[in-house]
Amino acid sequence: MPAIYFEDGKELTSDISLQLLWASMGARYTWTFDGDRPRIAGLRPTVGGHIEGVPIGSWFPNRQALHHTGLHRPLRAGICGRVIQGVESIVISGGYPEDEDYGDLVIYTGHGGYANGRQVKDQELTRGNAALVTSYVNENPIRVIRGSQGDPAYSPESGFRYDGLFQIEKFWKERGHAGHNVWRYQMRLLPDADYIDSGQLSVEYEPVIAQPAGQTSPSRRAFVTQRVARSTAVAEWVKRVHHYTCQICRLQMTTPKGIYAEAAHVHPLGVPHGGPDIPSNVLCLCANHHVLFDMGAIWIADDFTVFTFQDRTLGKLHRIESHTLDPVYFSYHRRIVAARGSRDDDAAAR
Repeated sequence: MPAIYFEDGKELTSDISLQLLWASMGARYTWTFDGDRPRIAGLRPTVGGHIEGVPIGSWFPNRQALHHTGLHRPLRAGICGRVIQGVESIVISGGYPEDEDYGDLVIYTGHGGYANGRQVKDQELTRGNAALVTSYVNENPIRVIRGSQGDPAYSPESGFRYDGLFQIEKFWKERGHAGHNVWRYQMRLLPDADYIDSGQLSVEYEPVIAQPAGQTSPSRRAFVTQRVARSTAVAEWVKRVHHYTCQICRLQMTTPKGIYAEAAHVHPLGVPHGGPDIPSNVLCLCANHHVLFDMGAIWIADDFTVFTFQDRTLGKLHRIESHTLDPVYFSYHRRIVAARGSRDDDAAAR
């Protein structure tokens, strides 16, 4: 193994085990030197987007080279990121048999539960897996590096290659090849024209977050868009019959302008879902549970038990006789939005 160097060119140590230890810590910290002794200077900022001076298609002989450029900082882990910030880079190199590579489209498998070359337990939505969800929610671009152990059709013959910025389109949990649950993330290559450099994903390493200047007179621009024409009458009817009270948490939000609730479509209306805008497909929810429901973070079983994505129950959905709900739409939400399979339905039934 070659020696590990810091940004000022100093070699840390010639001992291999210490090199691995310090280099893995270097994925999170920046350093200063007191003579030849390294000292922690502070948390290294998490940087999203392209790395300056590293064009798409750049090739690297090993993980140390990826680490040195900042393209992918961990020496072993395939996911570089933190839950609160999201993921800045991943490496696809045949680590999990469930990975699927189609070039511009990748279905990436999360990490965890893997030992001795096989999946031995369910993956959890924590650490890197949860950080990928953060990137999905915030629509952060992720640097994708392919290694030589990946799909031969799209991987380099040796070493590692930077293949650009990808964005997660959806994620779900499913049973993997070994019979244990794994997390899957569908991500697509971003054309450079569609990407605006966001720079640092976080300023967590700074003690004070700088306040942006903003605009005293914000500019206006005209856009032409197409959207589904929703029925205001349907939404208002559902909210009124439930007295503007969330059907999940029973919260009724009171504001100076009156009580407030939101109408949530179970089978979404927009592309590619195409659900109907009718009362049997609409819930009355508070703002928080509306967002969680739309993101698939909560789902509802056939018996109207409400579950979180961590398989915790929140009780029964509150229903009234005058508002009939169609189980067909909840089935669609479970399968497509919350990505729950028949295994989850069976567990809920038990």
